[in-house]
Amino acid sequence: MQITWNSVTGTQSEMPAELDTTSSKDTVYLRKNIKATTIISGESEIEGFTYDEAQLSLEEYEQYKEEQKELESEAFKAQQTNDEVIMEALADIYTMLMK
Repeated sequence: MQITWNSVTGTQSEMPAELDTTSSKDTVYLRKNIKATTIISGESEIEGFTYDEAQLSLEEYEQYKEEQKELESEAFKAQQTNDEVIMEALADIYTMLMK
């Protein structure tokens, strides 16, 4: 799934959540790179936040969650394989040192 991220500046008083499933009944908001900022408008300064935001339908969000689970599972399997290779190499080194 291709996610489209848009740069957003908001004037919320509190930091927006990275995952918002409650603001809308049919849209899920994903946010990243959230940073506090000061917005200057004329002579006034407003505290707010800048961030990257993606808007997904409920169906798209379910698909996104499944893809994330799959990626995490693949990364875990790759890490396990890597760990096994390292352990075998260490065992070989220890065997060589014992001779």
